[in-house]
Amino acid sequence: MERPIKIFIIDDHRVISDGLKLILESKPGYQVLNTFTNPASLLQEIKLQQPDLIITDITMPGMNGLELSKRVLSEYPKIKILMLTMHIQGEYVKSALKAGVTGYVLKDSSPDDLFTAIESVMSGNKYISPKAQNGFFELGRPKSELTARESEVLQALAMGMNTRQVADKLFISNHTVETHRKNLLAKTESKNIAELIVWGVSRGYILPQPG
Repeated sequence: MERPIKIFIIDDHRVISDGLKLILESKPGYQVLNTFTNPASLLQEIKLQQPDLIITDITMPGMNGLELSKRVLSEYPKIKILMLTMHIQGEYVKSALKAGVTGYVLKDSSPDDLFTAIESVMSGNKYISPKAQNGFFELGRPKSELTARESEVLQALAMGMNTRQVADKLFISNHTVETHRKNLLAKTESKNIAELIVWGVSRGYILPQPG
């Protein structure tokens, strides 16, 4: 029989850590060594008995879960850390991964999702809840919001208009159209008009034409 996964749980709300302990120990192969409501107690106890896994929240008084993770992993790099939090924003996911956390689960996840995350982390893989993944991958997308005029120029270019036609349609000069075109390419990181149009369609700036 394989030895159980030994776990520390820390959350500043006792009801959450106690409830989580009941969930985990309802399934064979999981042993919660201790629960904590503050990082200082955990750091003291970890000197006496080392868990395989720490499940921690991010927001806690005194020391947050990210700083706790860094402290633990600097001394005990083999311990796995799973973040259990309500923070869905990509910035939090990025910070957690940078701190060495290998699992990121939202508190509204089902028990099955939590067990899946633990098994994945203990197998040496990373796990991020699907909802949190959306926020994380948003970080990699170009942060480009178009002005109203840029949007109009983009829509006109998508209709196949040349510089003169766009200028006539929008009552602006040829030079202004070219300036907008260059700015659009730079802002969206597009190499040419074809890529720019694909970008515009994917972001909803280019709308289907009637007829």
